[in-house]
Amino acid sequence: MKLGGAASLLGACLAGLTACHEQPPPMASPRAPEKAAAMVGEPAAASGVLAPACTAANWDARALPPLLAAGKEPQRAEPERGGASQLLFDADCSDSPNGPSQSSSATTTVDGVEVRLTRAAAAGTTGRGWSGNQCSFELRAADGSGAPVVLGPDLVPPFNPITALVRSGSAVWLSVGFNGYAREFPAGGNRVIAADLCSGRVVWSSANATSNGGLLLLGDYLISPYGFTSEPRFVYVLNSHTGSVVQKLPIVENVCPSESWRPHWHPGERCDAPGQRVGAATNPRISGNLLYIDTNTGSSTFAFREP
Repeated sequence: MKLGGAASLLGACLAGLTACHEQPPPMASPRAPEKAAAMVGEPAAASGVLAPACTAANWDARALPPLLAAGKEPQRAEPERGGASQLLFDADCSDSPNGPSQSSSATTTVDGVEVRLTRAAAAGTTGRGWSGNQCSFELRAADGSGAPVVLGPDLVPPFNPITALVRSGSAVWLSVGFNGYAREFPAGGNRVIAADLCSGRVVWSSANATSNGGLLLLGDYLISPYGFTSEPRFVYVLNSHTGSVVQKLPIVENVCPSESWRPHWHPGERCDAPGQRVGAATNPRISGNLLYIDTNTGSSTFAFREP
């Protein structure tokens, strides 16, 4: 090319700057699969990255045979495991002689479930004259999948913090309860609530006085002890899909002492009073192919029935 021709071309470029550059290709439209994914519960995060996929649990009702029989002789092998027992937001939600206080954090994570205290409103006093709050909570998967589950005043009675939480996939079971005699808490409590973290819904809620000592999930069964000092003690075997009661068995101490009480016990001493008159009902666990439920100082054992 001659110098004059090059100069003419350069002048043309300077006159119309963009004419000498390649134009960017048109923006591609969003792909249909990504749009569909967002519509079924995978909202885009602030960074633009889709949240993890979420699969709702199978809550279909199913008939379950009895699981337990009272006794100390194992009937079948069962892997050893411990139950869940957590006390969350007790200072905010329980009654207290000095009234409620405030937790150091309004959010905690248990087994991949983010639990947030969303409300703590004054609820007056209990039957023993202690003041406290009525709390509301929000649950969601800690990885950001699914949808939040709201547990409001219609589900959580006054003076009831969260006392235990277990999880299987997107299915969550938790107990809310008070630490006292049932007659002191006329609005009730000590109940189990089942929720799905994928669909963001509450699936079922048990009756009052069903759980205050931990939870143990065994496939389709949820084991929940209940009892307080000088009140009858029972272990509930619940259908984890529906909340229906499969079994309700009395907790009568037949092991003395419990493992926790052993350091304080001396040979020849009695542990608890006979029958069900004294003691709590806590710490469900499987050991030596038996289910153990602790009382204040001893334990009650149950065998797993043959299928």
